[in-house]
Amino acid sequence: MKKMKNVLFISTNENKVKEMKRIFEELNLEISIQGYGNINKVVEIQTDNLETLVIDKLKRIYEQVKRPVIVEHTVLKIAALKGYPYTETQLFWDKFQAEGILELISHYEDRAAEAETVIAYCDGKNIVIGNGCTNGRISEEVKGESKFQWDTIFVPEGSNSTFAELEAKEEKDNYSMRRKAVEDLNRKINELYIKQQIEASDNELYEIGLDPKIIAEIAIQIKKRRLILFIGAGISSSVSLPSWNNLINELGGKLGYEPEVFKMLGDNIELSEYYGLKQEKCLENIKKYFDSIVGIEVEQKVKESKIYEAITKLGVDRIYTTNFESLIEDAYKIHYPAQAIHTIYDLKSLNDSKEGAVEIIKLHGDLKVVDDMVLTQSSYFKRYDFENSLDILLRSDLLNKSVLFIGYSFNDYNLKYMFHKLNSLWSREEIGNRPKSYIFLTENNPVQRTLMKENYNMESIVTDDLDKSKAVEKFLSDILCNLRWIRV
Repeated sequence: MKKMKNVLFISTNENKVKEMKRIFEELNLEISIQGYGNINKVVEIQTDNLETLVIDKLKRIYEQVKRPVIVEHTVLKIAALKGYPYTETQLFWDKFQAEGILELISHYEDRAAEAETVIAYCDGKNIVIGNGCTNGRISEEVKGESKFQWDTIFVPEGSNSTFAELEAKEEKDNYSMRRKAVEDLNRKINELYIKQQIEASDNELYEIGLDPKIIAEIAIQIKKRRLILFIGAGISSSVSLPSWNNLINELGGKLGYEPEVFKMLGDNIELSEYYGLKQEKCLENIKKYFDSIVGIEVEQKVKESKIYEAITKLGVDRIYTTNFESLIEDAYKIHYPAQAIHTIYDLKSLNDSKEGAVEIIKLHGDLKVVDDMVLTQSSYFKRYDFENSLDILLRSDLLNKSVLFIGYSFNDYNLKYMFHKLNSLWSREEIGNRPKSYIFLTENNPVQRTLMKENYNMESIVTDDLDKSKAVEKFLSDILCNLRWIRV
């Protein structure tokens, strides 16, 4: 495991993070230690099977971060309580605390207890489990001070001191079930990779981070005026505009659905179609919703946003977006007022283009022209028929220029459908040297990355930062740095 990179240990418990970091360092294991950050907290399932609990937590965290990850869970089993609290240790402790537990077992002669840790690892292909157990007993009184729950009453076998007292003497790791579990996990992972003849550092699952070569490629294409920028909802959400999921929740609420129930009835595109069928003034309602949230607070965030500032400084001539609002235009007015900008959303606005202006092309329409907004399933299919003026412009650009997508994910409906249509187009045109496209991603999925590269000639740039906004800032900043010294 010591050769692995970009492996995260994630926990909400700061004290556990510190202890695990110490254990990893003592064992010379290169593991990145992070708290939850922007990751949604996982609610643990109720089960009397510890491994089942940990594996469920592992899978749900991996689904969010899409990179090698480690999670851990430690429990206490008290013999006098027939092995309880076990997987309910946290709830038990919150209810009784140390004094309450001592009182519960005060009438029992048997004070035997066992501390058990299960630590689980997922690299995207394999799940590996490490186990560690420490036998001991419950003390007669609270001894020592510790930020860990029952360390003040658990005495490990072979010692007369509680874990809390041992920690104060820096001797806890000599008995620690957590350290034993890490050692067990390390051994099993090494055996797995030896068996599979996989060198973890060469595994595609670990190939994340900002590759300087790809960033330089992008900068060169910008310098040559051969790159167009595609901006998705992930960028506007960085200044508190609703994500696609949040918008669907809003639409469901307007129809009287609880968001959780509404999302069970279809995917986002189907639900938006349903909303359009049920609401006569569907698009007008969406416009009112956006108008209500794009106010002074959002405008101030755009002004302070290093992401939007960097976009205006890239020097691209043409920006496509699937967003309805005018935050990109606002950013130019704030950060680059001398630059002429021209918004295009239909044939008339296309014909009104001005020489030297940065063109911002609204593929899904603009809030100013409600009838042309693309939101429902029907309007999506119509949008990507490649038959109207904007489609012809897009097709021309995508056939001879590189594209950089930011604010999208592999699961984005726009991206999938667009490249499905374009792949057919490229096949018909028999183009031998297809321009490379790039997509900046905040999560890693090696299967989808391979499909995008092989099928669409799209290079994925995957950040190793869990903070999505900071990751985009760093990516755009690196491009700007390259633009300062590149000469073409």
